[in-house]
Amino acid sequence: MRLVSHDELSGLVQATLQGAIAISGAPAGEVRLLDACARTWRVAARVGLDARAFGPFEGRGVFHRSDVQAPLRYEPLMIDDVASCASMGLTDRERLLAAGTRAMLVTPLSTSEGVLLGSVATHWHERHRPEDFTLRLLDVFAREAADLLERVQGRDDLRAAERKRSEFLAVVSHELRNPLAPIRNSLFVLEHAEPGSDQARRARSTVDRQIRQLVRLIDDLVDVARAANNKIRLSLQSLELGEWVHRVVDDHRSLFENAGIRLEIDVAGPVRVRADPARVSQMIGNLLLNAVKFTERGGATRVSLATDEAGRRAVVRVCDSGAGITDDALRMLFRPFVQSERTIALSKGGLGLGLSLVRTLAELHGGDVIATSAGAGRGAEFVIRLPLDAGPEESAGR
Repeated sequence: MRLVSHDELSGLVQATLQGAIAISGAPAGEVRLLDACARTWRVAARVGLDARAFGPFEGRGVFHRSDVQAPLRYEPLMIDDVASCASMGLTDRERLLAAGTRAMLVTPLSTSEGVLLGSVATHWHERHRPEDFTLRLLDVFAREAADLLERVQGRDDLRAAERKRSEFLAVVSHELRNPLAPIRNSLFVLEHAEPGSDQARRARSTVDRQIRQLVRLIDDLVDVARAANNKIRLSLQSLELGEWVHRVVDDHRSLFENAGIRLEIDVAGPVRVRADPARVSQMIGNLLLNAVKFTERGGATRVSLATDEAGRRAVVRVCDSGAGITDDALRMLFRPFVQSERTIALSKGGLGLGLSLVRTLAELHGGDVIATSAGAGRGAEFVIRLPLDAGPEESAGR
């Protein structure tokens, strides 16, 4: 009855937490929801827990590495004594004990179809282990809550998606129209200027620049459509990534010079990957364009290439001293459509699809991309990680 009386997400989440606390008899607890797109967890409700003490646990599904596996197997995780839990890291154990948590139960919020939405955790201030009947009842309750959460989230997500699409179409129409006015003006100049004059050369340069901008915008739109339909194909080959990084940086160097931004590059020895050269250029190029867009004159951008500590992946870093990224924006950074909102807000132009494409292409190569920032105004770092070339295999399309 607690659950079905709510038809909006925040109330349903609160009812889920209150119900779990009532069933388990715990004095404290929290609900975390999984953002599958951003690959992070967020605290959606919390009772009886000090937010400052639990700050280091933010973004994590539960509180230590072994815990992460249990909810993904859709099994509850019971820790009846945090102080003697050998599988928990010492730092996490000390933090929990200092916050007053001596025992905890993490129950996955997984739907009847097996979709994991999050978890509900209950905390006790002393050693405790619920009876089996309580565990079974809580599991049933969590499954019912997950089904209702999925329904409400689906409805809210549909509304949000429609709103984002409308905003995105507005951005598309605006950005595609922008180059047309200077092209039209330049054509008028070319009709009336002396052939070979400085005025004619400037007009031709303007037309060329604006057409290249249109092509880039249209290419992004086409690639997003292909990614949505799983139609992007890679032409893989053994690639010396260092040479390619230098090439892409040189291609974009004039943009940084015109913007008054210092561009540095640091490549540590030969690094060979199996990749599509055109798509590698697209990934690194999009990150460089992003750095130019959000870094003020007098700032700096540094591009580096190395391998990870395990020697299994190439690591390309693009670090800028620009506008930085807030924590809320970081969670949604690689989503299409959401980026357009940030672009509008900062009046920087573009469709905001570049980072979404970078993630898609990195994952198609068997790699990933992550972003970090110390906050607004404190710069940002983007890291592309790609598997190293395992050996002399023949090129293959993917």
